[in-house]
Amino acid sequence: MIKITKVIARQLDFVSMRRRGKVVPVILEICPGDMLRFHGKGLRRKVEISLDHCMALAEILNSNQAYRKAMDDYKAGKRKRRPKKAQFPYSKIYYDALR
Repeated sequence: MIKITKVIARQLDFVSMRRRGKVVPVILEICPGDMLRFHGKGLRRKVEISLDHCMALAEILNSNQAYRKAMDDYKAGKRKRRPKKAQFPYSKIYYDALR
């Protein structure tokens, strides 16, 4: 495992944003302190998110997807017991962010 000591920046090919009628590519920066920073190319406004928050959101999304699949199997008769939703110790903010 390599520790990040300087900012690593990459331009995303398949992600873009609109700015005043123009399509601007998005730059992703991985910063020391486990932070992700997004900004449009040539723009000053930057958005940061912690990798801890990304991991929590990914866990919630994966568990909800598995629950939906199990629920579809239950309704189709492939599964005998009703599935339970996963319980996470995360704040309500994470769940509201996914809506």
